[in-house]
Amino acid sequence: MKKLQISLIILIIMNVIALIYLLVVPKIETLTYDQYVSDHWQEDRVKVLGEEKIAEEEKEQQELQDLYQVKIENETELLSNYTGELLTSTATNKIRELVKSGFEKFYTDTKGMNVLQIEQYFNNNKDDIAMQTGLTTVDDFENFINKIQIYKNNIEYTKVEIEENSFVYEEEYSHFKIKITYNNGSILEFTVYMGNKDFMDTPLVIIR
Repeated sequence: MKKLQISLIILIIMNVIALIYLLVVPKIETLTYDQYVSDHWQEDRVKVLGEEKIAEEEKEQQELQDLYQVKIENETELLSNYTGELLTSTATNKIRELVKSGFEKFYTDTKGMNVLQIEQYFNNNKDDIAMQTGLTTVDDFENFINKIQIYKNNIEYTKVEIEENSFVYEEEYSHFKIKITYNNGSILEFTVYMGNKDFMDTPLVIIR
């Protein structure tokens, strides 16, 4: 009987100690890996990359999302026919960039310029023009500027498409036709030349 009483006293004491521990000692938060990533991912990115770099990355991601809102119809014309070394997105993204803002920018930049002024603009911006359009001669650029005069009507595109059966393979550059329709019925048509090899000293994609 005495042993039973001692056991009961010990059990009561242990329960009291456990209760005190639960009340006094703060709980240690345990997180799963997914919870940790969710709670601390952004904080850790800031520590490693810095706020400026993160803001730059987020801006690039947003620009990319905006870019892909420009839908190009009949992309299979390019995907199923092009056999060169470039990614087809090299051409389609350049088209998207021009449709989204490039055409209007070049029109705005050269608005009201005469031939000599356009030539001077070309000479001052050769690298940017080559990067955005692949055009490397002033004559090609002048023809390009003449095509985009429709922007004087402040219009928006409604449809972008690669013309069916327009793909042609040639040894250095394959090419296909692109058509952009605008909400006032105007149409811009370009031939897109896509290099078959990734030459560093040659424009990869030319739009003219």
